[in-house]
Amino acid sequence: MIYVLTLVLSSIFAFCYDHASNKKQMTVFFILTLIMPFFVMALRYGVGQDYFYTYVPVFNSVLNNTYSSDLEIGFLWLNKFCQVFTDNPQSIFMLTSILFCFFIFGALRHHMEKGIFCLAIYIFIAGGFYLYSFNVVRQCLATAIFCFSLKFIDEKKPLKYFILIFFASLIHKSALVYFPFYFIAKHEFKTITYLAILILILIFSAQIVAQISKLLVGTKYYNYITGYYNDSSSKTITASQMLNILVFIYVLHIEKTKKPKDKFLVILGNVHYIGIVFTLFMGAIPLIFRMSNLFYLLQFISIPYIIKRYVPKKLKNIGIVLVLLIYGFLFVNTLLKNGNNILPYQTFFNRW
Repeated sequence: MIYVLTLVLSSIFAFCYDHASNKKQMTVFFILTLIMPFFVMALRYGVGQDYFYTYVPVFNSVLNNTYSSDLEIGFLWLNKFCQVFTDNPQSIFMLTSILFCFFIFGALRHHMEKGIFCLAIYIFIAGGFYLYSFNVVRQCLATAIFCFSLKFIDEKKPLKYFILIFFASLIHKSALVYFPFYFIAKHEFKTITYLAILILILIFSAQIVAQISKLLVGTKYYNYITGYYNDSSSKTITASQMLNILVFIYVLHIEKTKKPKDKFLVILGNVHYIGIVFTLFMGAIPLIFRMSNLFYLLQFISIPYIIKRYVPKKLKNIGIVLVLLIYGFLFVNTLLKNGNNILPYQTFFNRW
């Protein structure tokens, strides 16, 4: 199966990257790690629930100048750019795949220290982000841009961060939530503060939902509040969301016991915390998981980072094995359930 082969080969090349003896070898293995996920994504045909349901019709509507007025202008530009060269809808999937892989692997190149690249790639592919992006193309691209932009929070370069997030919001408006994140990202709150906010949200969730509904009236995202896009999974907390909670708790434990002066760890902790905040609205807001996804999908960055720096040496191998097993299970479960209709896989030129 193509997805299993992608996971195995990319993990092997990433392992070679971790053990490369010089920068030239590292560059070669980095590129080899990227190739398989990119081509599988870019050459897919009819793969993903929204392939024919959303993205092909949008491409054709732009081509015929009949597109909806609420189409994000950034995604409109991407479609128009493709149509300068071809009228084949496959081009938009190729372009978004290029951009997605550029930002994801750019983020990994910046954040992943030598020795944990393999684990990051494994979690990225097996944990769901990669396969999820076959369906939720625009939002996952926005999240990929956010992953890349974290370095500008870490480096205190707000202008570059806001420019990237602005670009992401032009592709999918949900990325607007990343703007205020900059101002809390590096702030290490007290445990009681984190808990108090969660408790207040639980108490006043109905009032919060009512206010959000008022803000979204007249937009296509109002359908996410009303339940127009019905999805039973929006009422249950997923395994990935549970893992998100556990990651945050462990980050909080590190911050309060080891007290490291590690601002990037604080940023990652707050990323997962915001994911938890959105998770609290499960059942109250249909498709709220789309918002929590904007944050908890970053586990492929945070977990390897934590294991490399903060898991005791005697427990490191145990931690790695547990991660491999947990995300391996998620990967197999996704394939068996055919999440987001990623099976059968076929390319646009031979459809195998």
